[in-house]
Amino acid sequence: MISVIQNYEVIDYGQYVLPLGKPVEKEYREHGLYLSKFEDLEGKIIRIQYLIAPEEGIFKVYKNYTLALENAN
Repeated sequence: MISVIQNYEVIDYGQYVLPLGKPVEKEYREHGLYLSKFEDLEGKIIRIQYLIAPEEGIFKVYKNYTLALENAN
């Protein structure tokens, strides 16, 4: 098993905060962490949560996504 879809959700129109920077400690909206850089997005949202085998590792999954995006331009 490399990965299995554990959760899948489609929202026709919604809001999402895309993190672009590392989290920093700052008291903001009653949270202990704040993103140093982010972008507010809105539109169709598709969330897919995968379950991966521990022996596969997150780096392998990340690398596969990176290569797929590069190949798709």
